[in-house]
Amino acid sequence: MMIDISNIIKLEGAKESFEGEVVFSEETDFGENIRLAKPVRVQGVMENLGGVFDFHAQGEADMVFQCARCLKEFTKTVTFSMDERFSKEGNEEYLKIEHNKADITDAVYMNLLLNLPQRVLCSEQCKGLCSSCGVDRNLSQCDCKKEEGDPRFAVLKNLLK
Repeated sequence: MMIDISNIIKLEGAKESFEGEVVFSEETDFGENIRLAKPVRVQGVMENLGGVFDFHAQGEADMVFQCARCLKEFTKTVTFSMDERFSKEGNEEYLKIEHNKADITDAVYMNLLLNLPQRVLCSEQCKGLCSSCGVDRNLSQCDCKKEEGDPRFAVLKNLLK
C-alpha cells in the first residue's frame, strides 16, 4: 500500500491521515498453517518531522489458523499497532520514501508477524484429539482406556495404598 505524502512533504509538522487495505500474495509466509482470510485493514497518520516522517497506524487482519489441540481451521482477528519512521534517504533506521510515496507494505508485514500468537486454540474449551485413536473429543467420546500415568512409576503408586 502506497501512501502519497506530497501534500505534507514540505510542511514540517503537517499530518496526512490514511485508511486502506494491504494485499499480500498467496505465497506470503505468515508461518506454518497460517494465512490471511482477506486483506489487512490499516488506518493511521503520517507526520512530517522535518525530513523524517513518523508513521503511526493500527492494523486488523482476519487470519486463518489451525487449532493446536483439534487441528481444525478457524478464523481469528489479529489487531496490531505500528510506529515506524520514513525518510527520503532510507537506511537501517528509516524506511525509504520514493517519489513522494511511502510503501507501508513491509512495515505492515513485519508488525503483523510480531503480533501473531505462537499457539492458538479454536476455543478455550477445546478438548482436542484423543492421543490413542485420534477422534475429535469436541464432537464425540471415544472408548479408549485412560492411562493412569507412566507405568514405570506403578511401584510408587502401590506404596501410597
